[in-house]
Amino acid sequence: MKEHVKALLKKRGVEMMDIAEIVFEMQNKYLPIDMDMCLRVVESVLEKNEVQNAILTGIALDMAAEKKQVEEPLLSMLLGDEPLYGV
Repeated sequence: MKEHVKALLKKRGVEMMDIAEIVFEMQNKYLPIDMDMCLRVVESVLEKNEVQNAILTGIALDMAAEKKQVEEPLLSMLLGDEPLYGV
């Protein structure tokens, strides 16, 4: 399942290194970390079923919104990448 999720993310233009860079930017001022550690942690977190399910749900919602198969106001939130909307 992890590889399937990674493939779906890649298909949507999201690489593991992109996520690792975000982790680094958010945590390097608090922890002594480097990019290699961040990438290993991202890979480790992707092993979790709950994370895989959340990513699959998010991608499915994103795809449905792109096809306008979601009702308002959710459609606008999804299409606008509403920062306070979380799955």
